[in-house]
Amino acid sequence: MAGLRARLAAAGYRHPAAPELFHGIRLAAAAVAAVLLAAASLWQGSGMAGALLAGVCGAGAGFLLPGRVLEARRQARINRIHRALPSALDLMVLSVEAGQSLDVALAETSRELRWIHPELAAEFGQVQLEIRAGRHRAEVLAELGRRTGSAELKKLAVVLIDSDRFGTSLAPALRTHARFLRTRRRQMAQEAARKLGVKLIFPVFFLIMPSVFVVTLGPAVLAFLDAMETFFTP
Repeated sequence: MAGLRARLAAAGYRHPAAPELFHGIRLAAAAVAAVLLAAASLWQGSGMAGALLAGVCGAGAGFLLPGRVLEARRQARINRIHRALPSALDLMVLSVEAGQSLDVALAETSRELRWIHPELAAEFGQVQLEIRAGRHRAEVLAELGRRTGSAELKKLAVVLIDSDRFGTSLAPALRTHARFLRTRRRQMAQEAARKLGVKLIFPVFFLIMPSVFVVTLGPAVLAFLDAMETFFTP
């Protein structure tokens, strides 16, 4: 249950009853899929054994589907947080260089980003609320990375914790980290672009090339068959 709650929180579902609701959705999806596949099997005349097998397969697929959807939503939320981090770090640098503390900088960044990047704004807002509630700042920042499952937020938490622990200047560290994030995203985009040519080999070879062969060699093959038929016909 704790692992499920962590996955739901990483996907943005933090209601206390979220795990119970998720289990209910799983059971409902399994029941609906089992009934639909069993009914379809009976309608096709597969018999009771075929309907039972289809129902079992449908129940398994319906039970696993919500987990896959949850994982996809969690990964999509992490990607949105990663896209928002460089802009958030720029705002934090401006706040820190203006003489504000880290807590105020987090609050200001959360307020400025609440319409553009609501996921990251919600995470920063929760950090601010937990610090106000009396929790230690290092503990709250470490929990930020673990709660979201984002590797980039974990690195940011380490930067903030080290700056707070050793008393180093926070603005240069945040500016360097924002530059690192932008460089990393640019490199990932370049890597994806270079991989595109390799990924296109398979659809080109298995889908486009057969059509080209049919169009180019089809008339020649037909003409050859007609010539052979004429030659062997007495």
